[in-house]
Amino acid sequence: MGADDKLFGGKINEFADSMAEEIEKAYNAVLLENGKPPLPTADAADRRMLFIAISRGVINHLQKKQKAITVKLPQTPSGQTLPSEIAKR
Repeated sequence: MGADDKLFGGKINEFADSMAEEIEKAYNAVLLENGKPPLPTADAADRRMLFIAISRGVINHLQKKQKAITVKLPQTPSGQTLPSEIAKR
């Protein structure tokens, strides 16, 4: 598996292409949708640390609960399922 196949919560110095960056983008979009000002670009470190922590917690939880995640294949007999594998870098 390459880096594109793995979940990455993020780091302050490795924020791009992380789950934390996607959370930041989504939060900014929600603010704008509701008539609020966009997130400030200055002094983002504290906010990004929060998003990184949330992302890492989500990834860790998914890894610990992998058996709870299955993929149902509609074309298989009797709703056969395959286990998933959560990978992080």
